[in-house]
Amino acid sequence: SPRIADQAIALRGGAGGADEDFLLALKARVAMLQGQPIEARTLIEAAFSGIDLDETTAPYQEAHQTAKRIYAAAGEPDAALAHFTAYDRLKDDATRVVAEANTALMSARFDAANRTLTISRLEAEQLRKDRMIEAGQISRERLIVGGLGLLILLAVVYVWRDLRMARRRHRDISEANRQLVHAAEHDALTGLANRTRCYAMLDRLLAQYRERDEPVALMLIDLDNFKEVNDTMGHQAGDLVLKKVAERLSGAIAEDDFLARLGGDEFAILARSPRTQTERAQYAKRIIGHVTRNIDLPEGQVQLGCSIGIACPNDAIDAKTQTDQADALTRNADLALYAAKDAGRGRAVFFDQQMLADSERRRRLLTDLKIALAEGQLSVFYQPIVCATSRRTVAYEALLRWHHPEHGMISPATFVPLAEDAGLIPEIGGWVLRTACQTALSWDDDIVIAVNVSPLQFDNSLSSRVLNALAASGLPARRLQLEVTESVFMRSVDRTTDELARLQAIGVSLALDDFGTGYSSLGYLQRAVFQKIKIDRSFVTLAAEGCRESIAIIRAIIALAGSLDMVTTAEGIETEAEADLLGGYGCNQFQGFLFGRPQAVGDMPASAPQKLDAPMQTSRRSAA
Repeated sequence: SPRIADQAIALRGGAGGADEDFLLALKARVAMLQGQPIEARTLIEAAFSGIDLDETTAPYQEAHQTAKRIYAAAGEPDAALAHFTAYDRLKDDATRVVAEANTALMSARFDAANRTLTISRLEAEQLRKDRMIEAGQISRERLIVGGLGLLILLAVVYVWRDLRMARRRHRDISEANRQLVHAAEHDALTGLANRTRCYAMLDRLLAQYRERDEPVALMLIDLDNFKEVNDTMGHQAGDLVLKKVAERLSGAIAEDDFLARLGGDEFAILARSPRTQTERAQYAKRIIGHVTRNIDLPEGQVQLGCSIGIACPNDAIDAKTQTDQADALTRNADLALYAAKDAGRGRAVFFDQQMLADSERRRRLLTDLKIALAEGQLSVFYQPIVCATSRRTVAYEALLRWHHPEHGMISPATFVPLAEDAGLIPEIGGWVLRTACQTALSWDDDIVIAVNVSPLQFDNSLSSRVLNALAASGLPARRLQLEVTESVFMRSVDRTTDELARLQAIGVSLALDDFGTGYSSLGYLQRAVFQKIKIDRSFVTLAAEGCRESIAIIRAIIALAGSLDMVTTAEGIETEAEADLLGGYGCNQFQGFLFGRPQAVGDMPASAPQKLDAPMQTSRRSAA
């Protein structure tokens, strides 16, 4: 037992050597049998610490066998093979020693018989010499026969033992190879096939499609809002969710279909059972239904959704080889998945050729955007925000612009989503923030600079970036206002609320942009203290046309802001009629083409920005 082995090591006083290594190996073998692979591996590594496996002696033979089993079970075939080779060498040495001992024994027995015969001849009478010689000959014959029998028996035992060990080695190697192949083709977390095996299966099914026109469709599945599970509950909870999703997907697919986990929260189904596009759409809808159910975790309840992109072989019919077709099919399914995500998630989208053309345009535009960022093609324009009563400028909103050397001005609605997908927003947003603060420093002390903040910037310590921008420019924090949309709360409400609190502690003000157009919830106004609510231009336009619903929404927003001591700014004011209408409802500030278009600093009127007749009020309800 491990306790006896420990006592033996203690009695030796930690002197080391083969005996102590043998006891450590014995403990490792016991740990392995008791289902403690980590303890077993630690002990066997201690037993062979500092020992050259090619120079071990006979006492290490059983230890090598124990090490081979431990490393094979741990999925380390190279280490297992090294110990197996050492074990085989010691076994061969032991066999050779036994053979030499048997030979020496035979020689000793022959020598003893000769000495006995010599003594007998000296002591016996002459008359009995013939009989003694005859008896000696009989004895020698019996000894020879017995020795030959013993040799034959030893040879049989040796051959039987060697065959048995060979079969055992073959089984061990076969099992190790099987485990290695399984590990190479399966996902360790969910047990599903991995990306490598999925692509191999896709190649095989495409070959069958080419030869026998057997139907197949590639469905790429990506979980919606899975990142929030990891962020709020931890990666252990995320792993449990992935296992549960894998079980649900396994139960949802048909028997002939193939399921794999490609990595992260992305799965793939090679669907052969649905044969038409209608059947595949119904199949995908069923998959979404299976995934979109509550998952109970120790940390709480989680409800996820999923998006699916679907592509079929005829979508990649122009591919020259089967490998090209597999790559094209995977790319097309990925484009369809991107479209499903972009369309609002929780849905399945089939690939069409327009997606490929759009993807190529996005790729080229993204390349140009990276060049623009490096070469300074981006610029910041400023649009005035005026007091509704005095029509004096109280703030400017910083707006990002890109003048492409070939295509002219590119709309932010086009290139900002590209920047978000490419992870460029933190870099671009930081540059806009620093540039706007530096520009505002040259304005009158009453003028506030408003800068839009992307939800992605909250993942990169926004408060630290704001502090750096203020410190670098020297702009007072009270003159900086950050505009956020309601979507910022969809990522992680608690983390977002904490970051907004840190920003307010710095002294900057917060504006809730596009209120009422997205995920409106009054709870957001309780979680963070906003100084301003901006009314989206869509409501302004419809209200000017007499839309009762838009008028009701605008009046409700203004009343809500007034009760919470907040300023309201109406966006998109283009006519005096719109300004009079919103002013009549009690709106505090206006922004729109009626009061000025976004302009570069050098193109702004000489009189702007102008200083107010009265200092900017600190009350959040005031027009200023």
